[in-house]
Amino acid sequence: MKIVSFYFSCFFLAGTLLPVLSLSKEADQSNSESFDSEPDNAINVFKKNIRQLEINAGPLSNKLTAPLVSLGILLNENRLYSEAEDSFRRALHIHRINNGLHNLSQLPILELIIANNIRQQNWRATNDNYHLYHWLYNRNYEALDPDMLAVSDKLIAWHLLGTTLDTGFHPGKHFIKLLGLSERALHIVENNPVQDDLELAKRLYKLALIHYYIAIAVQRREPVGVYLM
Repeated sequence: MKIVSFYFSCFFLAGTLLPVLSLSKEADQSNSESFDSEPDNAINVFKKNIRQLEINAGPLSNKLTAPLVSLGILLNENRLYSEAEDSFRRALHIHRINNGLHNLSQLPILELIIANNIRQQNWRATNDNYHLYHWLYNRNYEALDPDMLAVSDKLIAWHLLGTTLDTGFHPGKHFIKLLGLSERALHIVENNPVQDDLELAKRLYKLALIHYYIAIAVQRREPVGVYLM
């Protein structure tokens, strides 16, 4: 059992959780480092250009999307995460007005917002935005479309991490999401003849490990176990 537990940790941590944890660690380190209190002059230049563009093209012009994203990235580089998120969110709002609520071209902006949520350790917002990401895929693809595998893997990684964090949700809810997402991913592979046997084995392995992890929680009578019983 210890061997299985070891492989479980390596499988998920190496491939999925470490990128998420590294963003949070990056923010922790940045809080302890000293930096100039005044933003870089480039930020003020960006803001001035955006204000001028608003006057010329209007406050909801699609031309504002790219500059707002660039401003957000620059703010992130200066560790002004809250301002950066405001810029990203405004870019997302304008993009959705001009291109539609369900357009997948908004996903890169949403990914920047999620990365910022993680840097600020805002786990509730992270959870909400991951599910907005999933909802967008659901609006554009059939439930068993192979293109759903990528977003399923993103949410599986998030909910697995969520069982270890104070996300504002009971850990059992994260496990229920994990099971549902993993079972759907398995069904996608089973119903798609293009997928090879190795992909099927990988999905079965993931699902078995999640069942194992839940069983351990139940055995130890942890809160998640009580929730799932």
